[in-house]
Amino acid sequence: MSTTNAAKTHCKAGHAFDDSNTYVSNSRGSPMRQCKTCRNARARTVISFRPGVKLDDAQLRRLREAFEDGVPARDLAGRFGVHPERIKALIASSLSGGRPKALVAG
Repeated sequence: MSTTNAAKTHCKAGHAFDDSNTYVSNSRGSPMRQCKTCRNARARTVISFRPGVKLDDAQLRRLREAFEDGVPARDLAGRFGVHPERIKALIASSLSGGRPKALVAG
């Protein structure tokens, strides 16, 4: 772990790097710290993707508005149950005016 990262006391989300909230792995040959709170939230987001769920017009509108307001695709993915890589495709298809098969999440 670099001295810059070793000096950090909190993760990007503001959670403390302490014994109860820090996971340490030795990936790439050097220790790496991960915030357990953020790691668990990411795992829940991945589990929450629901293949085959369709977004209605209101959900699609909220998705597009949030994306245009700068909400990261990863956060939108957790909210709407859509894989992050599909967010831009869903928004592009909604702007085209139609509701193609691409609007099926999953």
